[in-house]
Amino acid sequence: MVDVNPPPQLRMPNQLRQNREVSNYFIQLEKILFQLWSKTGGGDDLILEYSDHGNLSGLSDDDHVNYLNTTRHDAIALNPHGVTFTQAVAEDTGTDITAAEAEQLTDGSYSQDLHVHESIAIKTANYTTVQSETVICTNTSEITITLNATPVDKEIISVKSTTTNIVNVTSSKLIDGETTIIITSKYDCPKIIYSSTQDTWFIV
Repeated sequence: MVDVNPPPQLRMPNQLRQNREVSNYFIQLEKILFQLWSKTGGGDDLILEYSDHGNLSGLSDDDHVNYLNTTRHDAIALNPHGVTFTQAVAEDTGTDITAAEAEQLTDGSYSQDLHVHESIAIKTANYTTVQSETVICTNTSEITITLNATPVDKEIISVKSTTTNIVNVTSSKLIDGETTIIITSKYDCPKIIYSSTQDTWFIV
């Protein structure tokens, strides 16, 4: 803390002293300044003293449930939508996730980031996808990208060609009615989504 001296006494010029009204005004002003200095702590620098919220009278560093600290941030990040275990099981009806997986989603122990839907893979040779992902092809010769043989509903694959070399995109399931689509133009990027009800891939 920094000591602050009392406000100095104002020295009025003689010409002002001769004016009783002005003189009384300055005397009152000195009294007000001194009272303010006394009531605000006297010799303490209030800005430095109370820069820490916990130093305020009657408060602590974390006395409000809406303060965002590390623990609360992590809880929000792990379950950003506030889904409960009961809601997860009721909505899913056991078709896509198990009760144990639903528990992990709602207690914060699920290991994957719920906001990450696609990964990026940069490939120069043949490759088989394993999940929703964007495959960037930098091949110097013809290659084949094989789509996941056991995709989940709404799995999305984007295949981006950065060269003029041929990229074959093939699957054990149909892709818009074909088993293979061929990318021949530089910077083409078909986006392909899987429908479990149709058991096929669609270019969208």
